Amino acid sequence: MLRPPDRISHRISAQGSPDRRDTTDYTLQIETRILQFGIRTLSGNIRTRLLQHCKAILADRSPSAYTVSMTLKNAAFLALVGMILATILLVAGFIRDVSAIAQGLITAMTLLTSFIRAFAGLSMVVFLYAFHKTQ
Repeated sequence: MLRPPDRISHRISAQGSPDRRDTTDYTLQIETRILQFGIRTLSGNIRTRLLQHCKAILADRSPSAYTVSMTLKNAAFLALVGMILATILLVAGFIRDVSAIAQGLITAMTLLTSFIRAFAGLSMVVFLYAFHKTQ
């Protein structure tokens, strides 16, 4: 199970991973982030307000404010529900294509692609169901 970190600074090290030093220089960190994302064209007043707002948000965070609300089992279940809904649409499209080919409206290649999509959706549902059950 994931354990929440003790305290993570918002400064990024040269390797791209968070630096674990506890620092109070939030303004420098925020300015670094703003420059990293290319927001150099902000006017002085807007930039100052943005920095003050971000500084207040970061200063109010405590190490215990970080909670993990989405577990791997919940994420697997959410993916399963979404894939079931998508598979219902794919199977409905396949059934529509079967009736259309029976009437001679579409080619067999369209039916083949529709079958491949429906089969891929069904196999993803089976995989996500098995993954959800093992968690």
